[in-house]
Amino acid sequence: MKTCNACLLVAITLVTLFSAVQHGNAQAGGTKPELNMYRFNGSPGGSPAPVVAGDLVGTLRWKSLTAIGSIRTGASIESTAKQVSPGFTRANLIFRTTTAATAPFEPIPRMIITETGRVGIDEMGPPVQPPRERQHPHHGQFLRPHPL
Repeated sequence: MKTCNACLLVAITLVTLFSAVQHGNAQAGGTKPELNMYRFNGSPGGSPAPVVAGDLVGTLRWKSLTAIGSIRTGASIESTAKQVSPGFTRANLIFRTTTAATAPFEPIPRMIITETGRVGIDEMGPPVQPPRERQHPHHGQFLRPHPL
């Protein structure tokens, strides 16, 4: 498991920047400009219902024209609700990318920031226990883990 504060900042920035494109919920100026992605359950024309744990809250996708008539997703960030109660929600962020080896060429999970702030790179279930000291492979000194 690797800790990456910059990853969280990038994720929040990207979600904020691109989330309002579909729904038009944006303030472009002022003292606190922001963009929002708003998810609810319910049927069209009916009353909105709250999100429940496990619901996909939103997805950002970066797509490219790969050939005439073929548009493929190269990367995405998605968020899933993990805990929801009145006035409170917790959600994760999952970063996906595509390589030529990922048939059927759809993005696969590469990194997660869990609802508790744990970061997993190439592992979607980062360990809960703190990392242990490890020996540096080149100079043999012991490295202390970053405090949690």
